[in-house]
Amino acid sequence: TTAFRIFNGEGDGGGGFTIDYFDNYYLITWYSLGIYKYKNDILEALKQSVDFKAIYQKKRFDTKGQYLDDSNDFVCGEEMKSSIIVKENGVNFAIYLDDGAMVGIFLDQKDVRDTIKNKYSKNKTVLNAFSYTGAFSVYAALGGATLTTSVDLAKRSLPKTKEQFEINNIDSSTQNIIVEDVFNYFAQRDAGGTDPGNR
Repeated sequence: TTAFRIFNGEGDGGGGFTIDYFDNYYLITWYSLGIYKYKNDILEALKQSVDFKAIYQKKRFDTKGQYLDDSNDFVCGEEMKSSIIVKENGVNFAIYLDDGAMVGIFLDQKDVRDTIKNKYSKNKTVLNAFSYTGAFSVYAALGGATLTTSVDLAKRSLPKTKEQFEINNIDSSTQNIIVEDVFNYFAQRDAGGTDPGNR
């Protein structure tokens, strides 16, 4: 496993920010303007504490908790030219540290994903609603699911999910990846529709 959280805000005694590790790249996510005032001190402490390829940041401290889109989330070190591939329980994931609010995987779901693979997927069909980049689907497929269906409204979920399957040597064309509102998808299923496959 080369991706995990190293500082978890309030749980580690310092509210308003988290620090995640992605194979020697570090990501600080700021949730509070109050703690952001100490950005330079926190960055300096991180630089003195770890070896790193680069440090990135994401600001999520506006009044609605939304991502504040900077022209660049890069802070220092060696700037990424594309994605990096990290491992979680031996599963590969493509991570993008400077591509909007999220990076490609939610680290806090590591144990849930592993349980899905090891306990719940074998010989099952698996629906992954609000699938984002399909991490749960990848784990399910690796756990022996006969078919996964990933549904998410975001158009970028299709290429991102395909990428996650492919870097784990799973042919994405054998899985259903659907760009659609999840509630519309359920309504169509209730009306007797079938999974249309990749679209």
